[in-house]
Amino acid sequence: MKKLFSRRLCFLSAVVFLLSAAFFISAPFTVFADSSGGKGDINGDGVIDGADFELLRYYILGMRKLSESQLERADVNNDGVVDIEDLNYFPGILPVVYDIPTPGLIWVEIPEGKGDINDDGVVDYLDTILFKEALLGKRKLSESQFEQADINNDGELDRNDFEVFPRIPRGTVFGDIDNSGTFDSIDLALFKAYLLGMTEVEPNPQKKYIWDVNADGNINSIDYAMLKRYFLGMLSELPIQMCVEI
Repeated sequence: MKKLFSRRLCFLSAVVFLLSAAFFISAPFTVFADSSGGKGDINGDGVIDGADFELLRYYILGMRKLSESQLERADVNNDGVVDIEDLNYFPGILPVVYDIPTPGLIWVEIPEGKGDINDDGVVDYLDTILFKEALLGKRKLSESQFEQADINNDGELDRNDFEVFPRIPRGTVFGDIDNSGTFDSIDLALFKAYLLGMTEVEPNPQKKYIWDVNADGNINSIDYAMLKRYFLGMLSELPIQMCVEI
């Protein structure tokens, strides 16, 4: 029995590690995480298993929402935030830190010739923002842009199309230049030094959105000025935050 359980566990670990964002292979197993207070049992079926892991993974990827009670059970480490750290509390499924696909890369398959709304050759957070603005009635897309945005070719822009666009992970700290987990005066100083060519700190191409807070695809003094106003409380929201969720 132990050998059978071990084989199944190893098999599922390999499947989940290699799995892309859209599909999960279920199997009869239970992962023994800390279930105190129902923690880990996100779907509330009495067991902590692959189904719970998938709910959490899809939430972090921005592909689905969780109810208040599900979020409470998903916060396995009780730090008040549901993020990748909670995924690490599923020991049988995550033998290593799970690599969440980085926004800016396509983590859900998009049909060829679709998704690149701004026609820059890549489907990234900038396209997501354009789509969301169009969906909210804040922007009118050209005919060619609409064709790119209408992923399922049904002649309408809706949630079904939006689901496949890259999203920035919840909990991202915009302006966190030094990767400390917080945005503070040190980050502002580093950003200014970068603009003046006085530091070796460079934007991570895969996390460009941390710097590009006005979401125009460029990193410049406009972003710095916006972050400074945000830090001083003169700005309540950054344009880039439109890309996190809908």
